[in-house]
Amino acid sequence: MSIYNEGTYLEHNANWHQEDSPYKAKRVIGLLDNLPAKSILEVGCGAGEVIKILSSHFPDMQFYGYDISPDVESFWAEKKSANLSFFRANLLDSETHADVVLCLDVFEHVNDYMGFLQKLRSHGAHFIFNVPMDMCVMKLLSGGLRYAREEVGHLHYFNEWSAKATLADCGYGIEVARLSAAFLRVPPRNIRQLLVAFPRIIAHFLLGSRLACKLLGGYSLMVRAKAI
Repeated sequence: MSIYNEGTYLEHNANWHQEDSPYKAKRVIGLLDNLPAKSILEVGCGAGEVIKILSSHFPDMQFYGYDISPDVESFWAEKKSANLSFFRANLLDSETHADVVLCLDVFEHVNDYMGFLQKLRSHGAHFIFNVPMDMCVMKLLSGGLRYAREEVGHLHYFNEWSAKATLADCGYGIEVARLSAAFLRVPPRNIRQLLVAFPRIIAHFLLGSRLACKLLGGYSLMVRAKAI
């Protein structure tokens, strides 16, 4: 049984990472510049905080949040509004289409991630992805990938090159790709993140984001792409 359907993920992540949402939403807003969008859909929306922030920021757009987990429905009740609806359903089983599809920290959790990405293309014109950069020297040497798997359910681990290559191989044309250093803005959520926060900050400013990402991790890759 999926960890998202029987309480395991919720047990390890009681707030469903909503503390990261304002930062993610701000980054998404920056990538929406110059896109003539009237509808935005988020697949794997979790607690729905990112799309809630976006729906408040863009009151004239329509927003839809999709997630398969029954554990997140309790978060949605107070977030629904005239321009925001939530659905506990598999988006890929529907014919729903939006101008922009958000896929934030999602496909690394999916068994058949390439099949998922290929099918997702038919549900939007433009796409915004956020992909954790788990594949780094520190995590390889320290066993950090085990925590990514056991605590947050990552089944696949990416670096900047492999994330871009995966999207290209699945039929996406990358328009913008930026490394995102959430550790500069979001407080550590556990003792391990606290211990590496200072080294990551030093490396970020001394070595630059690309090299620091390869060595110490903590970044994600934000990509805006179109279906081709």
